[in-house]
This record gives sequence, structure tokens and C-alpha cells, in this order.
Amino acid sequence: MTKINTGGPAYPATGTHEYFGNHGHMGMTKREVAAIAAMQGILAGGRALPTAVVARAAVEYADALIAALGEGK
Repeated sequence: MTKINTGGPAYPATGTHEYFGNHGHMGMTKREVAAIAAMQGILAGGRALPTAVVARAAVEYADALIAALGEGK
């Protein structure tokens, strides 16, 4: 199975949290944040599209962004 590049944590936090315990990071990945932003843009276009199409397109945009950002490394 191919490992998906998530871009790492979007809002990393280290240490111990009162409710969540000891974690290296919490929250969404950069991939999830990028997919949310892409989905907002797609939905703002006002076209009625099937939800699965919108979700898949948003993830594809997020993956393309992460790949493009990694090209300079």
C-alpha cells in the first residue's frame, strides 16, 4: 500500500495537554487543511456537483499542492 504524504501536522503542539495527554502533535494534517480550503473554493463556485466528486477533487488538489511544495526540497 502506498504511503500518503500528508505534509505533516498543520498546527503542531508538543508537550502534555490537560485533556489529551502527552502527544507529539494534535490536530489536522496539512493535507486535510488544504483539502478543506480546496473544497470551500469548489463549493463557492455555485455548481451543483455530487458530494463524492467534490470530496475527491478537493483531495486531489491538496495532494497536488503538497507535491508542488515538496519539489523544491
